[in-house]
Amino acid sequence: MATNTPNLECRIYEVKCSKVDMAVMIQVNNIADMGAYVYLLEYYNIEGMIIFSKLSRRRIHSVSSLIKVGCIDPVMVLRVDKEK
Repeated sequence: MATNTPNLECRIYEVKCSKVDMAVMIQVNNIADMGAYVYLLEYYNIEGMIIFSKLSRRRIHSVSSLIKVGCIDPVMVLRVDKEK
């Protein structure tokens, strides 16, 4: 019998971390001095980091004009540290 509760865990992968050059959905958790800490929504909310120099090819005058805490955006994975 079907339930009426929504499936909020859609597109969750069996692997524990993403691979390089994959597009993933993130949610910004915290903005620090060197970068933004984000949750990878499709990978059980594991934490990642986006360094500010990788946010844009242009010079960034205000980080808050690009990202805000709580926003959800698609990003491309550039590097994976499997030990962490």
